[in-house]
Amino acid sequence: MVELMVVTGLVALLAIVGMTGLANTSGWLARIRLKAVARDMSTNFQYAKMEAIRQNSFCTIVFNQAVGGTTYTYIVFPEPAGANRNLVYTDGTDPAPIKRVRLSDYKSTITLDTTLGGGDGLSFANNTAGKPAFCFDQKGLPRNGAVATVGGGTVFLKDEYGNRMSVVINNAGQITIQ
Repeated sequence: MVELMVVTGLVALLAIVGMTGLANTSGWLARIRLKAVARDMSTNFQYAKMEAIRQNSFCTIVFNQAVGGTTYTYIVFPEPAGANRNLVYTDGTDPAPIKRVRLSDYKSTITLDTTLGGGDGLSFANNTAGKPAFCFDQKGLPRNGAVATVGGGTVFLKDEYGNRMSVVINNAGQITIQ
């Protein structure tokens, strides 16, 4: 009888510990997903930088851009040599985007942190179409707003639990996650 009570007590204790651990799993999983989104974004920016160097041209990232009737969180597209290089994507005129990303496509509620970056979660200058944008030149340097201006910026991300991460492009073209 004592053995049965001890076993029942252990099962109850394990159930309580398991439920507490399960409750914390959601926040843990959200942090993992936030890191995955930041890593994916960093990788896409690095890809744009390498494409600019490889093609000896510019490769542009534009945020909140519509392509074919769908608005993406950001797109990556090449701007060939001799192009206008205004950091504006014109659907049907510019080369097709090589990356199209919507944060809503991730199986999480990761969003741009609109409490930072001037209210849109971004610290990049706007292009002439009023959309935050930057590009990498043929040397891998980031250019912001007007193409003649060297400058990086930051993308501020958050999840539903308030966890925050940033993807930072510095003036030398280094991309880091913070």
